[in-house]
Amino acid sequence: MAVVTICGEIDAANAEAVGRYLRSVVCVTRPMIVDLTAVTFLGARGMHQLMALDSACGGVGAQWALAANVVLRRLLVRVGAGDHFLPVSGSIGAALEVLLLRAPRSS
Repeated sequence: MAVVTICGEIDAANAEAVGRYLRSVVCVTRPMIVDLTAVTFLGARGMHQLMALDSACGGVGAQWALAANVVLRRLLVRVGAGDHFLPVSGSIGAALEVLLLRAPRSS
């Protein structure tokens, strides 16, 4: 399990670097939680990078979940990305539960 924690703002100045880093740690054999609970601003370019991460994970079959504070969760839902599109939870613990529920079961 990898947990990537991001703090502060994700805006036009750093969104591409953040997205590039997140995609660089995608691994099929290791689920990932992206912790945005300490993010104070998420701009449109940051949102685009989360969508790109979801696409990259889906493309290789990697499992991931997003932990976001209440303000970011509301934003993601408002723009149509939360709950139904991105795997958003309210905490790292809740994101871990999502990943465990989606994990393939061995016989």
